[in-house]
Amino acid sequence: TTLEARGCKIPSYVVPEFWFMVDLDYSNTGLWVYMYEKDKCQFGIGEFFSSKRPLKKNQGKRLKDYLKNTFPYKDWIKNAKFVEVVRKVGPTTSLTSVYDDNFLACGDASGGGTPLMAEGFRVALEMALSAKNVIDEAFEKKDFSKEVLKKHGKNFYDEMGRWYFWSKVIRWVILNYFTDKEYDRFAKNLSKLSPEELYAVFRSEVTLYMVLKVLDFGLILGITRNAIKKLF
Repeated sequence: TTLEARGCKIPSYVVPEFWFMVDLDYSNTGLWVYMYEKDKCQFGIGEFFSSKRPLKKNQGKRLKDYLKNTFPYKDWIKNAKFVEVVRKVGPTTSLTSVYDDNFLACGDASGGGTPLMAEGFRVALEMALSAKNVIDEAFEKKDFSKEVLKKHGKNFYDEMGRWYFWSKVIRWVILNYFTDKEYDRFAKNLSKLSPEELYAVFRSEVTLYMVLKVLDFGLILGITRNAIKKLF
């Protein structure tokens, strides 16, 4: 969900910036803000849901409430008006291939969305840059065949492949065996990661060590219990 706010009071020194917001008590959520001008900006919130669980329809309201109670955003939007709300659902499963004849996939459209604090942003940005470069080359050659476009897949897997595996593992477990209780515990357990490890997560550099560090007995017990319920 994204909200556009007008009539903001944004300090000029942050106008060129793009911000992530992370709150480890705000379960399963990534938030961001992009400043267009001193008086206009876009806020966004992304959540990770299994298709079997109902979406929370008050997502836009919860984002407004969060912003109105969080420094420095509460000061920026004190007298602002929210003029646009866009709400979309993206896929979470991986494609067989991110390229084909006359076809390239990027970001969420390729199943690049991941559950760790908006961690999928780097995946989306890397893939968008790769797609742009490969498309430019295809236009130069006037050839949009799978053979030419396969460089997009190579760029992605060479750049992200060694990290992306554990993101996919986490995604699969969450989609199949998490309830809200496990989501909340998982989010709080992210505080066990060091600042350097959290920064690595932002860069989509997720390792097995980080995954194991976030797990605890209660979370493992909950996942096991949910798996047994699902099987029987």
